[in-house]
Amino acid sequence: ERDLEAAHIAAAHNDEIRSMYAAMQEYQHDLKHQFFLLEKLVDQGSREAGEAYLKRLEVPEWTNQYCVGNMAVDALIAAKAMHIRHKGIHFTFTAYPIEELPIRETEFCAILGNVLDNAIEASEKCPEGERFIELNMKNMNQMLMLKIKNSCMKKASRDKMRFVTDKEEKEKHGLGIASAQYIVNQYNGEMDFAY
Repeated sequence: ERDLEAAHIAAAHNDEIRSMYAAMQEYQHDLKHQFFLLEKLVDQGSREAGEAYLKRLEVPEWTNQYCVGNMAVDALIAAKAMHIRHKGIHFTFTAYPIEELPIRETEFCAILGNVLDNAIEASEKCPEGERFIELNMKNMNQMLMLKIKNSCMKKASRDKMRFVTDKEEKEKHGLGIASAQYIVNQYNGEMDFAY
């Protein structure tokens, strides 16, 4: 059941990554046309028209680089960052190059997506202006460490080893952290929470 649950959550995050990657490809395609038009304006000696066109050119929010060197992880962070900002939450990410993921890409994205989703949910409950999420990654002693710090109104309650959701449909919620913990345990990793 846990494998199936983890697979469903990983599939949801993979869908999010695929849609973000499709948006990136579409933007890259459109960008070629933008450069072609600017090149024509320069060839015609229309500097003023070129400058005016550049000022009107809109750059999508997700083009802010969240680059760790893995396309799936980059796309996931960009998608989550866009979602976080739309929720009025201040997001900071310290980019860190990851040459090789220590676990399967889908599992890493499931862990990262789940903990970010929980951080978003906790931060949303805070007053505007006090909402924040900080994401950091680093390698230390041949271990990849993720640290997520977020605003929160109250300490999360636990029932044995599982966090208890305060949503109405309890059986449909609170699965993300359990799924992330399950994946981490499979690789002899550690997961810790502090309030």
